[in-house]
Amino acid sequence: MRSVAILISLLGAVCGIEVALKRTTGYVVASDGAMGTVKMGVRRNEVPLMMIDVLTYCEIAIGSEGRVLRVMVDSGSSTLAVPGDGFSGLRCPTCFYSKLGSLTSTTLQCSDSTCNVQAGSCTAGAECPFEVRYADLTGEKGSIVNDSVQLGPYRTYMFFGNIKEAYGPNSFSNLGVDGILGIGGKYLNFGAMHEPTLLDSIITKYKLPNIIGISVGLQGLEDSGTLTIGSISSNRYKGTLQWTPLQSEYYYMVHPQCLSVGNTVVAMGESAFGYMTIVDSGTTYTFLPYTVYSAIVKVLSEEYSHLPYVNPNSRQNIFNTGTCFTMNIMKFPVLHFTFAGGVVASVPPENYFILAMQNGIKYYCFGIAPSDKGNEFALRSQTILGDSFMSAFHIVFNRENSSMGIAPAPTTPSTPTIDAGVCALSDTLPLSSPSVSLPFIIGISIASSLIYKCLMRRPHHRMPPLAPHAGSHKTYGT
Repeated sequence: MRSVAILISLLGAVCGIEVALKRTTGYVVASDGAMGTVKMGVRRNEVPLMMIDVLTYCEIAIGSEGRVLRVMVDSGSSTLAVPGDGFSGLRCPTCFYSKLGSLTSTTLQCSDSTCNVQAGSCTAGAECPFEVRYADLTGEKGSIVNDSVQLGPYRTYMFFGNIKEAYGPNSFSNLGVDGILGIGGKYLNFGAMHEPTLLDSIITKYKLPNIIGISVGLQGLEDSGTLTIGSISSNRYKGTLQWTPLQSEYYYMVHPQCLSVGNTVVAMGESAFGYMTIVDSGTTYTFLPYTVYSAIVKVLSEEYSHLPYVNPNSRQNIFNTGTCFTMNIMKFPVLHFTFAGGVVASVPPENYFILAMQNGIKYYCFGIAPSDKGNEFALRSQTILGDSFMSAFHIVFNRENSSMGIAPAPTTPSTPTIDAGVCALSDTLPLSSPSVSLPFIIGISIASSLIYKCLMRRPHHRMPPLAPHAGSHKTYGT
């Protein structure tokens, strides 16, 4: 494995690892699919996008060969899956896990009691199958193997997916990574098997505190992110961590109470945010229920009408189908999320607008979208706090006491505080929908890397996994 600096943080007598995350800047693809050129719209600063890629990935060493692979890190799923022997569409000729070449590899068989699948889906003498499906209509399938996996200085043996087939419009290789590393709860991992994830295995083997910290980094700064396992790094955030209740058995679920655009409330009460709210490093956008999204559109178009491209009825607007602009975003309002316990997380426009580069020119794309209408996924009404939210913060998942700590990342611009009592108001903005052309959800990935080259992959616009069906190895991920 290549030599990469490792930062070790001490937590009492226990060592935690801090890994520097690598983040790529988005790029745009012209409407004819040609990279490096952009078909301009009516005005020179309008770009019809086909794709934006922002990747957070890390490198792991796998098998007795110690073959180094890039895996996207995804807090919205739990399975580690990498391409295996004979897989087509590789990023490079050696960018796959060689089960045949590893002296420590074993394949889980259908006859093994660990292979807990639905009756009839596994036959005697066959390999235990798995399939992971994502809400962006992509997925992969193959067999389950057990072998050594190394992340930073930590090495463990675990079950992971040996991908034989990938489907959907955006394969891993097209995103510049080889596979995916889910860091969510183990109950999403291989459905009913509930096998420990890579981080679970490391934390248990090396007796680390069950704490994970993540900063995906600031847009445009490739090396500004970190992933911390087993400790809290106080130099990774400004001020003090605020703590709010967390459920982490499946997704990292939190409990929002209020959302305001500046000082105008657009959502009040947890039910306004849909049937669940998760924190998902594998999704580029922040998804909100359509009613809340529409309320944001209404506030921006009416109270901030002096800002560019906020008229939803204009052909050129930030809410329109996959469109990004060269513009000054600094005067857009701050979004204030209030969570259970009175925790306020303020997201400035530098974060909720997604930065994309083309020929050295910066384009900004509105990073908020509806979860349940107006896109090809049409999920249930829910909230997914993706990269356009997470990039503003250092976030700590304390899985020992079921709480999430959040504080501004050092790179996050200072924001005005929300007026006292705003989220105690009962007269929230009516959630009626203005006439608006709903955005086409653009393919996106965000990448980061652990210091020991664990580049964390952000799934191409993937959204949180649905709860797995009992007795099945189908896993539904974001």
